Amino acid sequence: MRVVVAAGLVMATGGVAAAEPPLAGVPVTVEAVLPGCRSLLATGGVPTSSEAGFCSGLIDGLLYLGAMIPADFCFVVPPRVPHHRVVAAIVEEIEAVYVSVRQQHFRALAIDVLEYRWPCHMLPKVPSP
Repeated sequence: MRVVVAAGLVMATGGVAAAEPPLAGVPVTVEAVLPGCRSLLATGGVPTSSEAGFCSGLIDGLLYLGAMIPADFCFVVPPRVPHHRVVAAIVEEIEAVYVSVRQQHFRALAIDVLEYRWPCHMLPKVPSP
């Protein structure tokens, strides 16, 4: 499985870096996040629990960064595709292989799904004359 590093975050207070990122204790495995995504789908994309809200926010963040990550991982979901359809695509692909990926990082798998379903079609740069 490919590992994607989208961004780094350093928090400083008075010149001293924080020991842990803000969400260090939040599990982001498929096993931990997928139930919230399923809940989000069951309500037509309306988050009615903190788990569903976490899934929704996580995917929103990935969608925002999609075209900014390295070309071999980038994706662009057309604006006309409803958010809950994006969540459904991710859930569908991950559930098909759930047993073998349940302890893997959810975001990495979600990025793979997004890249598979909505890849960037970046044109090569044309050298200027």
